[in-house]
Amino acid sequence: LQLTKRTKLPKPRHATLCSLYHPQDGTLIDSSAIALSFPSPFSYTGQDILELHVHGNPSLVRTLLRALSQVQPPEGGLGGMRTAHAGEFTRRAFENGKLDLLQVEGLADLLNAETQAQRTQALRQLKGEGGKIYESWREELVRVLAHLEAVIDFGDDEGDVVESEVLEGVTVKLLAVREEITRALSDKRRGEVIRDGVRVAIVGPPNAGKSSLLNRLVRREAAITSNIPGTTRDVVQVTMDLGGYPVILSDTAGIRDQTEDPIEKEGISRSLASADSADIRLLVLDSTTNNSEFLTSTSLRSLSSTPTLIVLNKSDLHQNPPEMIALAHAALFQSWGGVPRVEHVSCVTEEGLEEVLDSVHTMVVDMLGEG
Repeated sequence: LQLTKRTKLPKPRHATLCSLYHPQDGTLIDSSAIALSFPSPFSYTGQDILELHVHGNPSLVRTLLRALSQVQPPEGGLGGMRTAHAGEFTRRAFENGKLDLLQVEGLADLLNAETQAQRTQALRQLKGEGGKIYESWREELVRVLAHLEAVIDFGDDEGDVVESEVLEGVTVKLLAVREEITRALSDKRRGEVIRDGVRVAIVGPPNAGKSSLLNRLVRREAAITSNIPGTTRDVVQVTMDLGGYPVILSDTAGIRDQTEDPIEKEGISRSLASADSADIRLLVLDSTTNNSEFLTSTSLRSLSSTPTLIVLNKSDLHQNPPEMIALAHAALFQSWGGVPRVEHVSCVTEEGLEEVLDSVHTMVVDMLGEG
């Protein structure tokens, strides 16, 4: 009222056009502000809230904030106003029971969401879907506890409680809750992957074109490229949005069993660690050479059985593409006992890039069980 020089508060949950004045000297701050009031408990925090929508001029906003700090509290009030601390509105909403802890975490995820999948998952959590499931488990366990206490208290009274029937029913209910919890825990990894990103490691022998492939996939020069084998010494990570899913691409040093260079050895070690912890691997091979030795190498065989997409690079250098493709597939069949998912690509002409992205997207969808 001190800011608007009015005698009545704005109608709750209705936009009210008003002028704002400095509470001390009465100077005009904004001639066409909008006020919205949300009385307790029907507000975000569960407390009385007043929103002031003003023009976005920085000087105007600073003047209004200074004016708010000088508004005199009503008689018996708790003092003047101050700016909220980071996250304070959400903290108050949590303390007043407007949000539970899972919803607060969902809000944090929503604010940090960069892809469609992250936004959708965060909204589900913010709506309280997870909390409803956990509350249903709690209610079922409380009912089970009540039945067990009844058996303990009245089990000796013949005809009142049939102990064996109660225990059998309790066992069935507990097993059902345990099955639901186990299923939820097995799905926990999916939520983490969507929140943090699907880890895709680009691996292969030196000079196969791994860094070039990374640059083409993300449409910028994220990694240094050179014709000299072993240019990449450390893991280079780039995040991209792939069909609504967050994907973290990792370009790694070329893998080979024999090297005397200690720096290259460390790079290979990091490459293997990145490949081993990845959710998906892109195994990049030079399709103009025989890769049998690399495909049977000790380093490659030591990796876990992560879903892998074979990318045969440098298809633009083929004099006889069908023949080279057949030779590459034969080498894969001989070394792997079969031909896994394979895509052919040229980082020079960019032929096959869309097919690589489509294949990776399909693997991500399959991994998350959303197919």
